[in-house]
Amino acid sequence: MAGKLRSALSAPWRSVLRALRGEERLWIVWWGGGISVALTGAALMFAAEHLRGLGVWAWGWGDACDAARLVVYVAWFLPAWRCSKNVRKPVWTSLARVGLLSGLVLSVMF
Repeated sequence: MAGKLRSALSAPWRSVLRALRGEERLWIVWWGGGISVALTGAALMFAAEHLRGLGVWAWGWGDACDAARLVVYVAWFLPAWRCSKNVRKPVWTSLARVGLLSGLVLSVMF
């Protein structure tokens, strides 16, 4: 029983390690990580704006939330970029990389 539980718990981590090495399928990294990144980024963006609205003493915390949002995006960007070649049709590699770069530019701008 303990072996089955350990195996079930380690399956997602194996996928994460494969993604970090660039071995995972793009769609798994794109959708599996991208949804989490989008939700976390939105929460950090709202938190940053809320903190800025509290007054002068909270401005630094809003900037910290923006920096954290960028770190979260880059943490997903790198494995997604590495895995972008793991697709059936090569056009998806180009589209994914354009989307990733566009998201990076927008993350830095806003």
